[in-house]
Amino acid sequence: MKKIGLLVLAMIMALGALGVGYAAWTSSVNVSATVSTGTVQVGIKDAGGSTSTPTNGTEIASSGYYNGLTYDTPLSYPGRVITYNTTVKNLGTLPVTLAATGTSSGDFSTIFAGATVSLSINGGVASTPIPFTTMASLTTALDAALAGSLSAEATRGVKVIITLDPALDSAAQNKTTTFGLTVTGTQAP
Repeated sequence: MKKIGLLVLAMIMALGALGVGYAAWTSSVNVSATVSTGTVQVGIKDAGGSTSTPTNGTEIASSGYYNGLTYDTPLSYPGRVITYNTTVKNLGTLPVTLAATGTSSGDFSTIFAGATVSLSINGGVASTPIPFTTMASLTTALDAALAGSLSAEATRGVKVIITLDPALDSAAQNKTTTFGLTVTGTQAP
């Protein structure tokens, strides 16, 4: 029985020593993260000096910039120079790249037969005039001029100068056309 008692005592001591081996102090740290997303929002306003006064679209968050402008340019004639002077602003928190698309309807090809268009970006010298016979000619030139990233809160001045052909045919009298440009801001890579 003495042997059993010693055996039990040895086992208790072994278990006790085992417990001491596992009774070490511990410490831990937690890692947490908050992820928020930015915003992409571009706005436009007339910068003054346009041939006609625009009608503003909806103002974006009391910024003085709008979701669109509509210009009415009546009583045009051969050789008339039409200027649309605007400022595009990145109202978002992320950098954007700008791209232009265009639409036209009505007597576009009759009114703009022989017309030219040039662009001035950020008050720079106007580009060499190019034929303005299709909206694609304007949007291609505008895309090239707008190339590059526009950081948050940055602006880019865009002046479009259209010169009607001085020898515009009398067939263009009493005609109407509507054309539109959409400048889209896309998150820059």
